Amino acid sequence: MSRKTNAFLVASIASAIGFLSLSSCGAKATDNDDTTPKPYTCNGTPATCLRLGSGWTYEGVILNMSQAGNGGPDPVVIRLDDGRYRLYYAVGDTPDDPDWWGMVSWISDDGLNFTKEAGYRFEGYTLFSHWIVRNPDGSFRMYWLDQKQGQVNAMGYAAVKSALSTDGGWTFIGEPGERLTFSGTGYETNGIGGGRVLLLADGRFRMYYGGTSDYSRVLSAISTDGLSFTREAGVRLDKLCPPEGGAPGVTPFTDAQGATHTFLWGTRCSGNYENSKAGLFDGMTADGLTLAIAGSPFVEGYSKDGTMSTVVGPQDHTVVQTPQGLRVYFILYGPGGMVSETALYSVINTSIK
Repeated sequence: MSRKTNAFLVASIASAIGFLSLSSCGAKATDNDDTTPKPYTCNGTPATCLRLGSGWTYEGVILNMSQAGNGGPDPVVIRLDDGRYRLYYAVGDTPDDPDWWGMVSWISDDGLNFTKEAGYRFEGYTLFSHWIVRNPDGSFRMYWLDQKQGQVNAMGYAAVKSALSTDGGWTFIGEPGERLTFSGTGYETNGIGGGRVLLLADGRFRMYYGGTSDYSRVLSAISTDGLSFTREAGVRLDKLCPPEGGAPGVTPFTDAQGATHTFLWGTRCSGNYENSKAGLFDGMTADGLTLAIAGSPFVEGYSKDGTMSTVVGPQDHTVVQTPQGLRVYFILYGPGGMVSETALYSVINTSIK
């Protein structure tokens, strides 16, 4: 991740999520009362070491590092109208300006075996936290966090922008203006985080985005056209573990059965930071405003030798509905970045179809 946002990502992981520095999630009261989270040890491969929740099945490697190239976080997979799948991934391939990124893509018939497509789908400054929504008219809109020209400080940014594709997700054209602009007040005194948008059953759009002030919170905004968003009152998700870090961002998704999920990667714990587990969590919401996050991850990371220095965990996830079930793709990270084994994995829940 050789982009301008390294400091933001590291700080978010360390303080807001606590995943790569889980020891900060604990508090040692006495020598006999150490509640610091302890990762479980596994020195095998991700296929044998990742712990999966009930109903979820490991599918394997989707892209390896040699295929991914100089890629950044936040892959996005969408299902096209013809039943194929397109995987988008931002890469920093311009040596004269490291902040200028191109969105490349891969195509697949089954969502598991992808072939690289030529050229860029979109180009822009520090494409980060991007997300793609299919509009009612069949077009696709990409949202992303502007980090080049709208940075507030090391922990927050100023605007969510968008680009539109009217040719089946092949070419995205940047749209003028900003979809959501940093307010500098309330829960946004230190900026905003990337927004992920969900098309609602009534045709409106809801954006879940991060607001940073004293800590991070998940907030929301509503829109009738996917372009002009109005903030909704209250907080969608407040504190997880560690509580001083606030809450990680959520990925909204409505499955084939009509249930709305709010997936996230982070850490859950109980009591005095006891029983901590880190990984990908499923969440559910009936009204879009109140979120219920599962107590245990459906994909849990591990440590190769039992220490925090070798922790491996799933992050940067994307979700797609397939005829076979609900599939979640993710990247595995360790303390030094993406693990060397691969760039992208997937799991599937065949009961959700």
